[in-house]
Amino acid sequence: TSNVRTYIKKSLQNIYEFDKIIELERGVDLLRRVNRESDTETIAFVSWKLNDMSGGAVAELLGDFKNNCSLVFLIRDEKSAMEALELNNTSVLRMPFAADKVRSCIEKVISQAKVSVMRPKIRINTFGNFDIYVDEKAVVFSNSRAKELLAMLINSRGGVLTMGSIIEMFWPDEIVTPQHKTIYRKALYALRNTLNEHGIDDIIMSSRNQKAIRPEGIDCDYFNFLNGDREAIAAYDGDYMMEYSWGELTNGKLWRMKKNYGEIDRRMAAGG
Repeated sequence: TSNVRTYIKKSLQNIYEFDKIIELERGVDLLRRVNRESDTETIAFVSWKLNDMSGGAVAELLGDFKNNCSLVFLIRDEKSAMEALELNNTSVLRMPFAADKVRSCIEKVISQAKVSVMRPKIRINTFGNFDIYVDEKAVVFSNSRAKELLAMLINSRGGVLTMGSIIEMFWPDEIVTPQHKTIYRKALYALRNTLNEHGIDDIIMSSRNQKAIRPEGIDCDYFNFLNGDREAIAAYDGDYMMEYSWGELTNGKLWRMKKNYGEIDRRMAAGG
């Protein structure tokens, strides 16, 4: 509404000295401006339901061309907030909100824009149990499904997982119900929040119904093993993500690969 736009505009003017603060009515107008000024750092506050398209459509269309636009969706209900956080380079401002919420949201967006320069060190252990460390501090998950979801994405090593495939891994012997989908969305929401808190939300690539890990910049024993790193190969002793039954298939592959590496080493040592 116009009242919300006026409130955000005044809040922005009181927080930072922006080069320009522009009001646009339609999603297509935003897309045209961002495309025209693709090198300009832009923060766009967007209603989840616009006159000409949905907020999700705006996010997906922005992904089709190079730009430096960060989306902040203005949302009232939790279901839409969880859907919005499934998308890349987005934040959510739940309404109603106060000026301090606008400030903290902008600060988070700005810090994420600088992530490539100030990226924390990410280390992930998969041999034995699954754990993630940011700047050598263990990340604690309040939602166990959120941690398992991250483990699934690491296990796929950049491969795309759909909501259906993730739900099947969570509940392999059950018929999918709306409750399963709700639990999945809550796990994803919790995962994004946890990663956001540690400044590494960008390691997940998202589009509607598809998720993947961005492996670049992650020090992971599993990734290193597959790349032929000798230390990682030596560190693997037959245990991989022991807390997750779906990890057994990958564990079997790793064990066979280690035996092959050992055979190659023996032949090289024997001179043939």
